[in-house]
Amino acid sequence: MELKAAVITAQGRALMAKLLTGTTTARFTKIVTSSRVYSDNQLEALTTVADVKQTIPVQGFEATAAHVYVEGALYNTGLSAGYTLNTIGLYANDPSIGEVLFSVVTASVAAYIPADNGISQTGIVLKFLTEVSNASKVDLKVDLAAVATFGDVQRVRGEIEKSFLANLVYISQVDQRLLQSERLLNDLNGISGNITLNNSRSYPFNNSVVTVPIAKTRNNLEYSVDVDVLTETGGFAGDVIVHDKQLNGFKLKFTGSARSVNVRYKLTGGLYK
Repeated sequence: MELKAAVITAQGRALMAKLLTGTTTARFTKIVTSSRVYSDNQLEALTTVADVKQTIPVQGFEATAAHVYVEGALYNTGLSAGYTLNTIGLYANDPSIGEVLFSVVTASVAAYIPADNGISQTGIVLKFLTEVSNASKVDLKVDLAAVATFGDVQRVRGEIEKSFLANLVYISQVDQRLLQSERLLNDLNGISGNITLNNSRSYPFNNSVVTVPIAKTRNNLEYSVDVDVLTETGGFAGDVIVHDKQLNGFKLKFTGSARSVNVRYKLTGGLYK
């Protein structure tokens, strides 16, 4: 997952202005994750994040003079349905008006959070670096009765690391299945076209053989060609035969007395073993 820079919302900047004058304090309350995709020019005006999939408490922090690192652990325990993580929101409590959306981060490369399969745990440790102008006025105490401490974040990180290899195996299996499905779809889609076979000889002789090139060269000869007769002129088509298959083409001919036969062919397979 790759994230863009955090954007302070209008509500967040109003809270920062109060912090700068020293007239109030603020407390970061929660982090939310969402599948909603926002454009960059929407972020500053947001007052809430839509399509929230998970809400996690603020579990750890560090502060400098004008910045605060806010940390929380996201994992999929108990998650009934997977989702694509596109947006993360950080909320803070403004003593004057209540909880506000302080800042928003969107993904340049999104992450998929899978449902809890009961076998392995997936998780991400989220760490915001956010501007607050006057960090000394930010109350970052954690509600121990409701959420975990920074030490618990470390514990979750350890649990995530333990299951990392299991998740890699699972992801690898999924990737392999997706690749196999993609290959099968490419094979099934195949290529098709129309072609006319001409014969200048009298029955039972026939010189209607024509070579059909394959635009995308096959990787093996295990492909099939289905042929339908569209029109026949000057006699009957008889059988249409596919023969002399090559990686870059094949031959068609008909066995009847017709002078001209127009056929439609469809080639499938031959790309993957």
